[in-house]
Amino acid sequence: MNERILELMTKAGFDVEKLRMYPGGWPREDLLVLQDFAELIVRECAQKLEDDGMVEVAMEIKEYFGVK
Repeated sequence: MNERILELMTKAGFDVEKLRMYPGGWPREDLLVLQDFAELIVRECAQKLEDDGMVEVAMEIKEYFGVK
């Protein structure tokens, strides 16, 4: 999982270490769904920037979050 996304999950209150372990945390599949959700948000924001002509900024944001 992308380290920046994990860092933000921690800031949001998720116990990321607990999420990585199962039992006692969430199943790995659920953790991957959370990652996909975060990446979709990054892609949506980047797409809006691209639509507004800010392609370089969109590329920097995707790179920063490790989203392709």
